[in-house]
Amino acid sequence: MKNFALAAALLATSAFVTPVSAASIDLATLVGSYDIQDDFNPVGSFFDNDYFASSAFTVKFTDLYVVGDEYNIYVNGVWVGFAGVPSGSTGTYNSDPDSAYASGDFAHGLISLSAGDTLSFQIAAIPSGYSDGTIAVTALAASPTPEPATWALMLGGFGAIGGAMRSRRKTAVTFA
Repeated sequence: MKNFALAAALLATSAFVTPVSAASIDLATLVGSYDIQDDFNPVGSFFDNDYFASSAFTVKFTDLYVVGDEYNIYVNGVWVGFAGVPSGSTGTYNSDPDSAYASGDFAHGLISLSAGDTLSFQIAAIPSGYSDGTIAVTALAASPTPEPATWALMLGGFGAIGGAMRSRRKTAVTFA
């Protein structure tokens, strides 16, 4: 009976924290561009989209427009952090993701995702007088990591060069 009650409690709790999203956006389509989400949803709502990493990506996210928006960040449905307003923030309305990020006045950050990961945002706080939260998401091109076959080819090349240098015949030097 205790196990049943515990399972029911865990299921009920997961219903409140599991991101429910309408669409999943492949981050490969966002490299070099922004996907701005604007929700007229109350605190506790998840944004309309999840972001799916078809390969490894670093994702830059930035709050826009309102200083004071705060977000919970989830990777694969698990809470990984909180993006809040930096202390001493004096920012004003800003619709440009790059300048909002650089200013340091808006909630922002970088997250590294592996292939198959899903990133979600939940609205944690919206300043009074506002009815929505807005966030810009940018998938930054991942720095290319050589594949194992590339490493093997490179090491084989170094070995071939070393072998060629070692097997060079020494020419006899004669003194007259």
